[in-house]
Amino acid sequence: MRSALILLISICIFLMPISLTINLYVDGKAKKAYFSLYLFRVIKIYGGYVTLYRFGIAFHLTKKKAVLLHFTEFLNTGKKFEITRGFRIRSYEQVSEIGSFASPEIGMTAAIAERIFTNFFRLYAVLRRGCKGFHADLLLHSGRDCWKFSAQLVVVFNLILLVLSFTKILLRKWGENKKNARKIRQKSE
Repeated sequence: MRSALILLISICIFLMPISLTINLYVDGKAKKAYFSLYLFRVIKIYGGYVTLYRFGIAFHLTKKKAVLLHFTEFLNTGKKFEITRGFRIRSYEQVSEIGSFASPEIGMTAAIAERIFTNFFRLYAVLRRGCKGFHADLLLHSGRDCWKFSAQLVVVFNLILLVLSFTKILLRKWGENKKNARKIRQKSE
């Protein structure tokens, strides 16, 4: 009886939906993007900021430590994000602030382009990712240079999905290593 109860609790934990909230704030003038990750909207997992450097993007983990990603590394990221396929978007909210002091038509053109991009993302989120709530606002400023963007994305997943995805990745790596070892052995013979 006790082992059946433990098994039932384990199954419930693996199937329980987990909510991950991603907050993003981009300030174009400061050239920084701040982010934070929360479980169930209250348990902070991580937060920091991102800046551009000459050859790529720098993720600042602490005041003295940063991870540098070269722009060429983004070309090979296709299979690395397969793990996110099982994530479902629960909700997405954004606010954009756009403005140009020198020429208001630049601000207006940027606002129109941003709105078009947001509408395409809305279609993707609702139709492909099952998003239940999507909200996007745009503030257009005249008489000042401004580009700010803030967003909150809530995704839902469960532990069984993560375990299966990591197992798939590990098996693929193991197969690749085995294939490479076989090639090396064949070359040495």
